[in-house]
Amino acid sequence: MDIGHLESFLISSSLGNILQKGSVLVDIPVGSVLHDSDWQIASQISDIPFIDQTYYGGEIDNFKEELQLLGVVVGFSRKVVTEHLKSRSYLKSLTAEAVVLMLECIHFADVSHKLVNALKRTNCLKTYIGFEIPSECFLLDPVWGCILNVFNDFPVIDHKFYGDKILTYKIELRKTGVVIDFEEAIKAFGHVFEQKASQASFNKHYVESFLSCFRWLRETDH
Repeated sequence: MDIGHLESFLISSSLGNILQKGSVLVDIPVGSVLHDSDWQIASQISDIPFIDQTYYGGEIDNFKEELQLLGVVVGFSRKVVTEHLKSRSYLKSLTAEAVVLMLECIHFADVSHKLVNALKRTNCLKTYIGFEIPSECFLLDPVWGCILNVFNDFPVIDHKFYGDKILTYKIELRKTGVVIDFEEAIKAFGHVFEQKASQASFNKHYVESFLSCFRWLRETDH
């Protein structure tokens, strides 16, 4: 059965009664999306072309297979999330779930530059000192992360906000510019250390914290 006959068959079926509004046959564009709860987080970062279920009524949910044959997207799709990504102005101060979803999409995407570039230039990551662009952020490593706690100057990604899951996306975070490696972090630390020393702004807390971290790093071969 070719697509023309298929569409005619579907329209003549009970689905046709839903698509028929008065004397007009309402068209559902190919690529439209049937909404369900799986799209809730994605809606924060993408303008998903959902079918207007208020307009068609709840009965349209009973025709998922038929809608798929007409080109409607049924079920969650990372590709759709990427294709309909919102502009950068809407990607600021994202929720933890939205950031994790974007990192997940980067991980599975064949071509991820659209998502990476969108995150790179946006204050989307929550740190302990506010939302920052990824290139300004540091991921706290459980082994050497103590160097980032000596001073309060580093925008460290808020682990409590994102949870442990953020640690599984180190590669994706690196793509967006987040500092995740010891070598880069120690360079940034050295710069701040020199600033503090030149300004004679070291206090007892800084000294004790630095010496404690130095001892820990020696024990872990860093």
